[in-house]
Amino acid sequence: FIQDAHGRIQEWRKAAATKDPTSRSIFHRAQCAWMLHAHGSGRSLADGVFESGEPTHGGPGSHGLVVCRLRHPREGDAEIQALCAALSTSAFKRGSLPSGMQLYLHLS
Repeated sequence: FIQDAHGRIQEWRKAAATKDPTSRSIFHRAQCAWMLHAHGSGRSLADGVFESGEPTHGGPGSHGLVVCRLRHPREGDAEIQALCAALSTSAFKRGSLPSGMQLYLHLS
């Protein structure tokens, strides 16, 4: 997963640079590649890349999560957004999770 995730983040940054070569997304913000996988499924149930910024998928509070505050609020951190995206999938909304559910995160 790590090599694939690193490549996806690099592709994401390249696309961001094409849109705006001076974008903060390329130089200052962290990106997180994520993949939700169920044992035996043979493929990801959901995946993507997020960058740190505004909270998405309802933010952590809508999923019953409390995020620590260090120097600034962390609700928009890329890894928190990836966790919220995973919690927003139908796999979690059904009420019974597939066996062997795993969430992979790679932060860069």
